[in-house]
Amino acid sequence: MDFGKIFQGFAKTKTDVSGFDIGNSGVNAVRMHRSGDTISLLAVAILDIENDSTSENKDDDDAITLEIPMELKAQYACLAVQGARATIKLLSFPGAPDEKMEEKIVSSMGVRNPDDFRISYKVTTTGDAHSESRILTVAVPETEAQRATSLFETGLPAPFTLEISGLASMTAFLHGPGAKHESDVVGVIEFGYTSSTFSLFNKNSLALLRRFNFGTQKLVQDIQNTLGVDEKTAGSILDDGSFDISQTANELLAPIITQLVVSRDFIERRENCHVSNLYVSGGMFGSSEIIENIRKAMGINVEIWSPLDNITVAEDVFPKELKGQEWRFASAIGACLATLEKS
Repeated sequence: MDFGKIFQGFAKTKTDVSGFDIGNSGVNAVRMHRSGDTISLLAVAILDIENDSTSENKDDDDAITLEIPMELKAQYACLAVQGARATIKLLSFPGAPDEKMEEKIVSSMGVRNPDDFRISYKVTTTGDAHSESRILTVAVPETEAQRATSLFETGLPAPFTLEISGLASMTAFLHGPGAKHESDVVGVIEFGYTSSTFSLFNKNSLALLRRFNFGTQKLVQDIQNTLGVDEKTAGSILDDGSFDISQTANELLAPIITQLVVSRDFIERRENCHVSNLYVSGGMFGSSEIIENIRKAMGINVEIWSPLDNITVAEDVFPKELKGQEWRFASAIGACLATLEKS
């Protein structure tokens, strides 16, 4: 199940694709392959985005390059962007979708100047005469889409799909832990660098979606201020767990956890159901204390999930410096899965 798809190429079978989760200064990249029912992860890397002041065709501020290692060069690229200025809504309409659905979606999204955005939608629940349809809608500013695709202007891989990173990670979740909850109601929250995405699934159908303006960047900034180090060093400290961030994380997470509880209660009343599990992913969850605090507040089982669940991982894919950081690649993996699962 793919979310936030903005464009897709010709409907050919794709069995070898690369995924790129594009941040402000770096890209989490993977290459994946499908053979029959087996999906394999072949390569991973964190790539730098560099200014290219030698470009003759672009302004220096906009000229950026991405050096892609050969082992990551599939024919097609599945892209995921942060979507800081994107509009994402889960809309509800009475009855089944009709021929005027696209017009209704654009109107309901509240996007000014729709021509300046790439807009797409996915029907997550199809209604009938007695129920409503739910539709996940996404509008990405054309400028952000162009920035992403400009990294792949020549050669391979060629851009094939474009998604929002937080939504792409949900595809990875449904392929992994979500596969064993087809009859349950579960939540999943993915903490990105600048924002976080929280979803509730009722029998693997999206029932609620929220984005929070909170990510691990705030923790990195706290480490910078406390230890007097630069951003890169602070990020490394957070990754290797050499600095206890539990107190700061719990303080920063408190208002987010409150919203998770409110969202859980809302869905349980509306859907007449019970949320059984919450799955979490992100760099701050090396601390069992943080997990325990979320568990106490939610009153349900809380588990850390890995985007590698239900995926065959080739030997020695993860270099030593990336061991334990598999969560970084959830969006890139999810972007690939959205294409491979349709093949």
